[in-house]
Amino acid sequence: MDFASFDDYWTPFLSGATPSSSYAETLSVEARQKLIARLRKKVLGDGPDRPFALPPTPGPCGGLCRKTCGPLRGRAVVQP
Repeated sequence: MDFASFDDYWTPFLSGATPSSSYAETLSVEARQKLIARLRKKVLGDGPDRPFALPPTPGPCGGLCRKTCGPLRGRAVVQP
């Protein structure tokens, strides 16, 4: 998935529409800032804000779908 900037990636996490964004909403300002800093470093390293792409993850089922996830069937996929 392509993103124009880090904000393009982060802004949907503030919507509360998914479990991840619901979790982000519950964080204190300090904890949210730490999360942003950690994600930013993981995605952009020490470089400036810029467009970037993230590789796709297994199907919407998180790796449990036999049809789209093949050898992962029956096992949950945990992203590091």
